[in-house]
Amino acid sequence: MHPLTKKITRKLVAEGRRMNWESRFECFSGIAQGFVEFANNHPEQHGELPDLGDVARELIIGFGAPRVTDKHQALMYFASSSMLHKGMSIEWQVAHQDEVRELMASLPTMQ
Repeated sequence: MHPLTKKITRKLVAEGRRMNWESRFECFSGIAQGFVEFANNHPEQHGELPDLGDVARELIIGFGAPRVTDKHQALMYFASSSMLHKGMSIEWQVAHQDEVRELMASLPTMQ
């Protein structure tokens, strides 16, 4: 695991305990956007970034890895490098397809 992964997730888990899953996902999305911008501005250092799936996995573990009950939580679980988390997300998404479609339509794309 990349050394920055623990540093990034430790701080967000400490602050995120008081947040709902939507706020946690917004923070995670901000990290992802920062990675994209860094990679675009510094292509020669792209390989030095932590794996975003590992960041998601460590956040989920830090929050206690509860079963998925929220659409934003499902998105973060799907981004995780853990197959268990992905499976939990897919299970929730299958049961809540209308919510997933609505949420996906509202999210910006990262370019």
